[in-house]
Amino acid sequence: MEAAIARYRPDGFRWPSTANRAEVLGCQLAWADQTPPAVRSHPLSNGHKLEELRVPGPIADGSRPFWLPRRQLSCRHPDVALYGLVTGPFTLALHLLGTDIFMNMFDAPDYVGE
Repeated sequence: MEAAIARYRPDGFRWPSTANRAEVLGCQLAWADQTPPAVRSHPLSNGHKLEELRVPGPIADGSRPFWLPRRQLSCRHPDVALYGLVTGPFTLALHLLGTDIFMNMFDAPDYVGE
């Protein structure tokens, strides 16, 4: 987060980033010079099976630290608004499957639910 704030100099920052959550689930990110990262690959539309995905654990696999340094970060960067973001399962499913998810909502609704 420190590097992203230094690089992009944002007025505000989502905490945690949805791109970071997608990355730990196997998505590849595109890093641009002037904007935060964006999801560029979708494992479930690139031949991976749902059963092959590994959901990281909150402590052992490191997703917990996304939340821990918020207070320290806000103290070091008081001019940057940190705003919470609740990412629902559909957003993560969209990252994993890509825009195919919209057609699958009609063609394979059980798969989308899974």
